[in-house]
Amino acid sequence: MLKSPIFKVEDLEQDTLDQAAALLIQAWQDFAHNSELCEYDRFENSDPVKWVSNYLAEGGHGFVALDGEKVVGVITCKIGPSPGYFRDSIQLFINDVAVDGNYRRQGIAETLELRCEQYAKENDVNLIIGEIYAYNHGSRALVKKLGRTMGYETWYKRLKN
Repeated sequence: MLKSPIFKVEDLEQDTLDQAAALLIQAWQDFAHNSELCEYDRFENSDPVKWVSNYLAEGGHGFVALDGEKVVGVITCKIGPSPGYFRDSIQLFINDVAVDGNYRRQGIAETLELRCEQYAKENDVNLIIGEIYAYNHGSRALVKKLGRTMGYETWYKRLKN
């Protein structure tokens, strides 16, 4: 278990699932406000607990940052095959990172990212990959701080309204 001055990091388990899912839904709502790809109102009918439960059941993993019993950060990741042309045959893909708005800029995302690196090493994985939305300047800065390389950026074009 990693510790910082105010929080500890543990595996995402059933007892923290609801709180972790609430943080993820907030992050997804933030994305909806910053992207024409999503409709904000659709999040009211989504089930983040079910999504996270299914993700974990399908081989995903997660970690939470706790301030006492309160989940203040969450990260999800999954080990899987890399594309055949990659140097490494397996990779750890970081899917989502979310931090409670009242706890941002305190190193929580960084600690969660580093815990994923440790998890990759524990599982003999040498390649970590993640995606960041263009508007997420904080995450982009963290990528640079952690010595990671921005390899490519995704793009989109909506053909219908």
